[in-house]
Amino acid sequence: MTIPVPEDITIGLLNDGSLSEEQAAYYRLLLQLGYKVETVLLEESNSDLATYDVLCWHRGETMDDFSNVGDEILTRIYDYVDAGGALLLTLNAVTAVGRLGIDARPPDDTPNGSQTESGLLVKKLHENHPIFDDLDTLRLTTQPGRDGLVGTCYQRFLPRDGNMLAGRRQNGEDRPRQKSMYEWEVGDGTVVGLGTDCWVDGVSSEPYLGALESLFDNVIEYLASSNPASPAAYPSDREDLDAMRTQLANGQHRPQYHLTAPANWLNDPNGLVKWDGEYHVFYQYNPEGPFHDTIHWGHAVSDDLVTWRDEPIALAPDPGSPDEDGCWSGCTVDDGGTPTFVYTGVSDRDQLPCIATGDDELREWTKTDGNPVITSPPETLDICGTDEWDAHFRDHNVWRDDDTWYQIIGAGIEDVGGTALLYESSNLIDWEYHGPILTGDWPGAGPIWECPELLDFGEKSLLHVSNYNEVIYFVGEYSDGSFDVDKKGTLDPGNFYAPQSMNTDERTIMLGWIKEARSDRDQWDAGWSGLLSLPREVSLESDGDLTIRPVPELERLRSDPYRVDGMTLTPESSNPLDGVESRTCEVNLEFDPGDADEIGLTVFQSPASEPREQTVLRYADGQLVVERTHSVQPTANSDTATHEQAIPVSPQADGTIELRVFLDRSVIEIFANSRRCLTSRVYPASERSDNMELYAFGGEAHVERIDVWKLDGGGMNDSE
Repeated sequence: MTIPVPEDITIGLLNDGSLSEEQAAYYRLLLQLGYKVETVLLEESNSDLATYDVLCWHRGETMDDFSNVGDEILTRIYDYVDAGGALLLTLNAVTAVGRLGIDARPPDDTPNGSQTESGLLVKKLHENHPIFDDLDTLRLTTQPGRDGLVGTCYQRFLPRDGNMLAGRRQNGEDRPRQKSMYEWEVGDGTVVGLGTDCWVDGVSSEPYLGALESLFDNVIEYLASSNPASPAAYPSDREDLDAMRTQLANGQHRPQYHLTAPANWLNDPNGLVKWDGEYHVFYQYNPEGPFHDTIHWGHAVSDDLVTWRDEPIALAPDPGSPDEDGCWSGCTVDDGGTPTFVYTGVSDRDQLPCIATGDDELREWTKTDGNPVITSPPETLDICGTDEWDAHFRDHNVWRDDDTWYQIIGAGIEDVGGTALLYESSNLIDWEYHGPILTGDWPGAGPIWECPELLDFGEKSLLHVSNYNEVIYFVGEYSDGSFDVDKKGTLDPGNFYAPQSMNTDERTIMLGWIKEARSDRDQWDAGWSGLLSLPREVSLESDGDLTIRPVPELERLRSDPYRVDGMTLTPESSNPLDGVESRTCEVNLEFDPGDADEIGLTVFQSPASEPREQTVLRYADGQLVVERTHSVQPTANSDTATHEQAIPVSPQADGTIELRVFLDRSVIEIFANSRRCLTSRVYPASERSDNMELYAFGGEAHVERIDVWKLDGGGMNDSE
């Protein structure tokens, strides 16, 4: 990005008396970079601040005592910025954002000093920001070992109005939760705060000195430019969301027709509802980066379950409230025409139910003054806790029967297992505890049950829970606050978790969180993490067996059909998919295994001229296996998961097996006989890994048909 910069930049260096050794070193560095620097005493209120292109406040000492800085000069600094000025706050001076009126929430943490090198962890969204665009790295090392020298950052909380530019690197590790560098737009002016890893005194060797010089030079020139503006500000409106999404759209592994967040972190789907003809999906979202922290509720809307548009954030944590540390999972209900969230508010060591009500368009939400509406877990049970939490008591499934509201909350009973706790209310505010509807007191049930959901299918009901490792479902009868299990199973044993459903159009539609299977570092470098599954129709057969299939609306995405009918497949057969190339497609395959030992579909296969990459979906001995051993080149990141994933699949009554396979760059969703599903993640290193192959080993199989369609459109379109 090219920005106009004044030829001669004059800096006003704010200080409260004689310069400390650190401030003197900073002063010399600015002079060495070619800037004109004048000191401005904070005790003086008559300086003409408008004569400076940039004000800099660099302070190594803590700022616990502001008594020597008067309100008048702080007001004049704010007015200077508001009128179009620029302010750079570094090290402990960043804590002044509160008294300056720049942000109601100043930094909350003082990170530990380090005897090893440290620096900045730049957000992918901002790699082309003028501050970073010529540094050619997301990991900028600026400090040698500086034991005892720290600074300040945001860790537990976020600023109310700032835009995170970078976290920290320390001891060779990424530390994104130590949110160190921010930018604020204040009126017509700009403020940049860098709370750590910019100590100058004693830094004389490379690469540290060169990195500091480049960083400060870029920041000063950016702030002194005529119209500085962050290219991807905090996502407060659709324009911001579109800018973020556009910036990451071409990432090699970024799904194209699945529902994703504009950037950063996504996990559980929340609040699924069809309202006034539109499908609304909310989801757990961290706007600060691709890691789980300070959770908000993101929002997407669709007219057809296929094409989605971003909406501004629906829920955000409020300082000093029961959700100040995060707005965790919950649901949406219709309370007499008022859309209402029931969600988990997280504060300090508590996870407790909270309420928010929305406008007619589900875009503006107001939290209830009486939150939390349940003030503690039931005292009659020994609910599991940890060093971090007093009790695991979260995630809400709420429904109404006649005039009574019911909800189940996920929890765990110490030394017993996960449980779903039932509550009753007449008004969504006053709740009475009834007891567990089911407790997992058998091996493998898991210690905690998250995201419980009870689905009514008439004579039978389905309860599913997520136990950290997998999504377990139970089919049986629910009555009088108790669930009697007839059968149980795993909903999807792959990278699928924490699903939620909505009952609409006489069907039950479910979406789940598709987790990543790559390292935290890779997620940071991509700029995003997580997505939601394709919408799935879920129902029960008369015998209680589960059926699950993709919604038929997805067929609207199909283009460029390719079809093969009725062929015998042997080990000597040529590849019927030779020449079919796609990383975003649907494959429908119906086959009779015959006497073949194995029949397989190879996808994301590299050309013969490139290093071997492929993912194999193979059927043998009643198992459908996703073999990921060679899904990524051996030279690629070894932290990417390559273990096998499998589901049992039995032939249908006519002896055939029907597979529907959806490929979306790094996602594989498989539906087998509309009874089983498996979600997997793979990350081919080459964009040319788009070939396919169909094969049989050890005998003959009969292919009834194979259809391939490219899937175009869908997913996340620009907001309207």
